[in-house]
Formats: sequence, structure tokens, C-alpha cells
Amino acid sequence: MLIDNSIVFRGKIKITIKGDINSMQFNHLDVSTVKKIIELSSLARNANVTREKPTNEEGNITTTQEQKDLIEAVKAINSDQKKELCGLMWLGRDNDENAKGFDALVQETDRFRNEPIEQYMLDKPLESYLTIGLLKLGYIK
Repeated sequence: MLIDNSIVFRGKIKITIKGDINSMQFNHLDVSTVKKIIELSSLARNANVTREKPTNEEGNITTTQEQKDLIEAVKAINSDQKKELCGLMWLGRDNDENAKGFDALVQETDRFRNEPIEQYMLDKPLESYLTIGLLKLGYIK
């Protein structure tokens, strides 16, 4: 089924979806896992914003319990699921109509073979990126 329409996310971001939705599906990841990570990301972001002291006495940045929970949730999924999660995040991030498709983005995650993807993802607005990615793939409306 070919799609050519726009969605407005949170009244701010216009998302144009173009392409064959049947070729853009998860092979390893499931939507419930993504939604759990979106929820944990929201909690981590809110906890980070509301805390008074983001550093310890030595000046090192500390991690909130909510951030630790998010990291553990991403660590708990297997490497193929992590690749799809990262590809979904990149899909949600890119508003360029010439952006690569989901499968190509998943392939690009091979660059993380030797480093943990959890910390990389912690610094991103996962809630927004993953939600937009799910919208683009047609998993949520």
C-alpha cells in the first residue's frame, strides 16, 4: 500500500510519509517494547529536568534512577532489536523527504558493533523520535 500523506505530531512537527509501508516492518522488535522504551524515556527526561543537582561533589554528571531504568531496558533487548530500535530512532529524527528507508537505517547501525548503543541513545529525545518513527511505519495513528 503506497502512502503519501502528512501527520502533525503534537501540533508542531509535520511528518510526510511516502513509500511502501509493507517494506518497512520490524523483523525483530515489537511495538510493545518500543512503547515501553518511549515511556521510560519520558520518565528519564522528566526526572532529569526536575532534579536539583545533576552532578556529584566531584563535578561528574550523575545518572537518575529513571535513566538507569531506560539504559537497562535497552540493554535487555538483543542486538538485532537494538539495531531496529536505533534505525527507528533515526527514522523518527529525519524529516528529510529524501531520507533513507527504515531497512537502510537499520543496516547503518552496524557502526555500533563495538560500542554500547544504550549510552548513545540516552542523550537523544527518544520519546519524540521513536513515536514519530512508529507513525512513519504505520504502527500507530
